[in-house]
Amino acid sequence: MSKSEFPQPSPQDLIGFRKGDPAAIDRVIRCILAPLCRWGWKEYPSLPQDDVESLVHECLAETARNHDRYDASKSVITTYVINLIKLRVKRLKLNVQRNQALSIETQEKSASGVYNSIDPTDLNYRIMRERFYETVANTLTGTDKSFFDLMRQGAESIEFVKQLRDAGYENPESEAKNRKARVQRRLRDIAKSMGIELQDVME
Repeated sequence: MSKSEFPQPSPQDLIGFRKGDPAAIDRVIRCILAPLCRWGWKEYPSLPQDDVESLVHECLAETARNHDRYDASKSVITTYVINLIKLRVKRLKLNVQRNQALSIETQEKSASGVYNSIDPTDLNYRIMRERFYETVANTLTGTDKSFFDLMRQGAESIEFVKQLRDAGYENPESEAKNRKARVQRRLRDIAKSMGIELQDVME
């Protein structure tokens, strides 16, 4: 196992992490969170820093939930998380490309199609809304995607906080507030890229 340029948790904390000890998990995340965010901002300069930070949080939360899968004898934990981040970014880029192509195809069909007994305005609205939901589902990942589902359900604030508390965040109330705002910004950006208004497609 090669030496990492990132600061690493102590062997004792890594043992506790793999066993699922909450205190050890918290210390491990505190140790590597900031360095991984800095790495992500440098590695993906074309992505908004908020999005990169959100992705790092999600991958760390996933690693913490599946703590028993990490094997310290095979890789240092920062390398383990970085590989997960790279896979997520690759998948995200493929989904964005596919959704852009599908969006263009749908717009062309909507413009040229003839609908007989159905109100064209109503049908176009349903097509637009379904395309928006599909694009969001394939663009958002992890906790951001879960937050979107809660927003669609009209969930109370306590539900957002509970989800982050269960994911192991130290300050779930603050994180829930910030993350919900980030998700709303991303939803507006997605809607704008599709030429629609967010309030027109969110029930």
